[in-house]
Amino acid sequence: MAVYRVYRREGHYKAVPIRLIDFRALLLGPIWLVFQRAYLEALATFILLIGLWGCGLPLFVAIVVVNMLVSYINLVVLDSRLQRSGWDYISSVEAEDPQKAIKLVLDPFWSFKKE
Repeated sequence: MAVYRVYRREGHYKAVPIRLIDFRALLLGPIWLVFQRAYLEALATFILLIGLWGCGLPLFVAIVVVNMLVSYINLVVLDSRLQRSGWDYISSVEAEDPQKAIKLVLDPFWSFKKE
C-alpha cells in the first residue's frame, strides 16, 4: 500500500503518491525542477551547485549533493505547483491505488463497509 496526498479543485479530486525519493529528481536535479515549472527553485539549486563547486568541492560531488537535495524536496515542489494551479490539499491517506485513496477521503469508513 502507498500513501497518497488528495487534492480537490472545483469538485474534482486528484490523488498524488508520496515518494520519499523521486529517482527522476535524483538523476536530473535542477533540470527536473525546470520541467516541473519550479523556476525559482531551479535557479536556487543552480546557484547552490555553483557555490559548492566554487568552494572547492569537486563538480561531480556538488552535482550529487544538489540532486539529492532536489530529490528530497520534490514533494514540497509538487505540492506548491498544484496549489498554484488551484488544487487544494485535503488529506493524506494510505490506500492501494489512487481511486481508493479518494474514496477513503470522501468516506472515511468506506473500508469498514461490506461491498
